[in-house]
Amino acid sequence: LNSQLLLAYCSLDERVRPLCYIIKYWAKRRMINDPYSGSPSSYAYVLLVIHYLQTCQPPVLPCLQALRGGAWASDPKAMMA
Repeated sequence: LNSQLLLAYCSLDERVRPLCYIIKYWAKRRMINDPYSGSPSSYAYVLLVIHYLQTCQPPVLPCLQALRGGAWASDPKAMMA
């Protein structure tokens, strides 16, 4: 489900995927993407990017959970409805 959510956000704006890659690369080069050492994971950095893009003015991405009225369905076909 997590990867489906990320794929959905990346499909909304072509800038999302490259920005996430840049942030993940930046964190890796600075060695601050190791959750076992107490820093956020690569996935956490991607979620931060998405959150930023949802809350900047004007927002770049919508909140998909709010548009769907709640959590993601367990059935991928139900999510496309």
